[in-house]
Amino acid sequence: MKGAFKRVIAGMPIFMTETKGAGQIAFSRDGVGHVFHLNLAQGQSVEVREHQFLAATANVDYSFRRLRGIGNMLFGGTGIFIDTFAGGQGGGTIWLHGFGNVFERVLGPGESFDVEPGGWVYKDPTVNMEIKVVGLRMGILGGSGNLVFNRFTGPGRIGIQSMYLHMPTED
Repeated sequence: MKGAFKRVIAGMPIFMTETKGAGQIAFSRDGVGHVFHLNLAQGQSVEVREHQFLAATANVDYSFRRLRGIGNMLFGGTGIFIDTFAGGQGGGTIWLHGFGNVFERVLGPGESFDVEPGGWVYKDPTVNMEIKVVGLRMGILGGSGNLVFNRFTGPGRIGIQSMYLHMPTED
């Protein structure tokens, strides 16, 4: 039940299935995609987009934060949550799900990479993320619109998914 109150505040279920012992276990998400694991050394952390988490070893610590702002509100209702997982005593492993295929990009210091708001799965805490909104004009008399994307600036890793499905929240 470690982190149960935080999970309730974030709108996540508080009941988790725990398994122990020898053998195998299978788990999946309710959509087509890529299930993969990230190993976390003791004290190492990774930030994960909400609803991408599947499972973790018991020695992984969990916290979250809410991103506010107009760009996040446009694509997340009242904002989006970012889950943070850290390797506890002896490290740990988390399993995540990305829609489509998941690709990892390693950014150098100061290197930037632009991603559609629903296109990222995880990032290292050293990677800065900011919302960019660019106004678009279509000809002299054309209408206007906005292009919204996340700009990630290194150093560090970012996981990108090749497709995005909006997972409706239960009210």
